[in-house]
Amino acid sequence: MLSMTGFGAASITDVHGLVTVQIASVNNRTCQITLRSDLRDLALDEAIRRQVREALARGSITVHIAWQSGQALLIDTQRLLGAWRELAAMAQELGAPPPALERVASLQSFARVSNDEGVERTVLAALAQALSRGARDPSPRGRGLAAVLRRPGRRAAPAERADGRGRRRARRAPS
Repeated sequence: MLSMTGFGAASITDVHGLVTVQIASVNNRTCQITLRSDLRDLALDEAIRRQVREALARGSITVHIAWQSGQALLIDTQRLLGAWRELAAMAQELGAPPPALERVASLQSFARVSNDEGVERTVLAALAQALSRGARDPSPRGRGLAAVLRRPGRRAAPAERADGRGRRRARRAPS
């Protein structure tokens, strides 16, 4: 029996940082994609889903993307400054001392993910590598991912399925 279970992984390091992509798939009649990512970019999420959908015909597919910035701190300084100003004005109205900047930063996430096109290109390149590595992996996991890769213009007939469930059983005549 041919399993549709597969795995592929890739990492790319460039000036923007380190991107690691892992793809795991299990057999499923439909193409269901679950995306777990450190990046908070809906357009990039959709581009990732589109690329996976184009490469894989079916399966329950989990894509995990981890990104580590090449910069030490990524802080949205405008939002942090605005929040500090609001709290400082409120403190002045109340006759309290102004808040400490690190205290304001701890109240809400002021981290920003670079929305630079270079990060998107790096993520999509790592995704393409993970898809191709999974397809070329000689292990059973890799062969399974290769089995779900879309072949343009060809759909498997039910009788061609590896598990044979597409064939009908002959009915027994009633006794």
